[in-house]
Amino acid sequence: MKKSICLPLIFLILASFLITLTIAVTNTSINTSISSVNTENLKGVEKAYACLKNQLGDNCASASSEEQAVFSLLAVAYDSSLQSSCKSALMNFNNGNCFAPTSSGSCDLKSTAQAIIGLNYVGSNTDNYVKYLKDKRKLTKNLLWYLEIDANEETTCKIKVNDGNEKSLKMSADKKITGSSSCLSSAENGYFLQISSTCFDDNFTISCDKDFITTLLYKKDASSTSPYHLSSKTHSAPLSGSTNEKVNAYCFASSSTCDYQGSLWASLALAKLGEDVSDYLPYLSSEYDTAENKKYFPSAFLYMLTNEDDYYIEVTEKQKQNKYWQEQESSGINYYDTALALLSLQDLSLEQSDNSKEYLLQIQDSSGCWHANNVKDTSFILYAGWPKEPVLSQTTTARSNCKDFGYSCTASEECILSDKLTNFYCSGLSSVCCKTAPAMQTCADKDGII
Repeated sequence: MKKSICLPLIFLILASFLITLTIAVTNTSINTSISSVNTENLKGVEKAYACLKNQLGDNCASASSEEQAVFSLLAVAYDSSLQSSCKSALMNFNNGNCFAPTSSGSCDLKSTAQAIIGLNYVGSNTDNYVKYLKDKRKLTKNLLWYLEIDANEETTCKIKVNDGNEKSLKMSADKKITGSSSCLSSAENGYFLQISSTCFDDNFTISCDKDFITTLLYKKDASSTSPYHLSSKTHSAPLSGSTNEKVNAYCFASSSTCDYQGSLWASLALAKLGEDVSDYLPYLSSEYDTAENKKYFPSAFLYMLTNEDDYYIEVTEKQKQNKYWQEQESSGINYYDTALALLSLQDLSLEQSDNSKEYLLQIQDSSGCWHANNVKDTSFILYAGWPKEPVLSQTTTARSNCKDFGYSCTASEECILSDKLTNFYCSGLSSVCCKTAPAMQTCADKDGII
């Protein structure tokens, strides 16, 4: 009995020991391999930083454009001497309260927004430049807007436009609304109320005799294929309470025309400063899929601004050959687009990002830089792929790492304005420091299938 029990037990112990030994040896080999790869990657990154430092010299490579100066500043902000020279180079493109793309050019939205991002990164005051951007805001009227009222039961509601007389509407148990006014007309078989474009500047005050919620929806045009977009803000009130709705859809305009690329960068700059950018998302999201705007890689910007799954999927699926990104016309890798994609995915641990970084290190110039020692591309790649924490001058208010204090780095739109902590630091452009971490949705919450 003892032998018949003991022998298999000894066998199992020996087998277990051999398996454990095999796993240990295998894991040691794997870890050694990973360590070797990481060491080689680290050497490649440091070689790139050394090359950039050599290219910049003591005058930030005499930057020929605002973009080159600001990308260089972002990349070398960890070094006080290089930071100082690149900040001085950036200011060569300053024209009072704004920035121009070249030293002899006129100010524009993109250049000013990029300069704000760079200067804020090193702790410099940007108030005058922010005012320039905000002065360029323009209400967009090219979208169709709808008011939605919802309640769990039949209800009667009253809507007042500004300080005008109230209009009564009824919502049946099946959610259909009957009634209209000069500003509101029935739409989608009575489920929504379309807002007249002449009333986009007006305030709507809604009250109902049951608990209710209200929100706004918008779409690009009236075609059946044009999707509805839900406003990021939903309001609720108890019976006899009230909610307020107003169309807030803005772009940033050059002259009188909305500037899409400028609006992307301006929204990103304001978001990084902790400002509410929800008013710009309707324009950016509704215009992002036009042929003219696709070249700006808007899904990367929109993912940084919203953290929405649709934009994340689009960014990752646009990767070419599991190596690089190429939204704009180019033969092979586009360094700017690749850096922009890496920037949008910077806070995530992803195979796509890892593959791209591996590829970039494989195609480095022998000097360590990229694209024939191109300073702008090398700077943007380093800042997006392997950023270093900036040093701040003694006159700048110290900023602590957001995560070190238990706070959360998240997309601007996922953090309410009162929870945004502008005196804490988050790496890259894809997040702001938020007092409260956003609630993580499950796959089921998103109606998905694992």
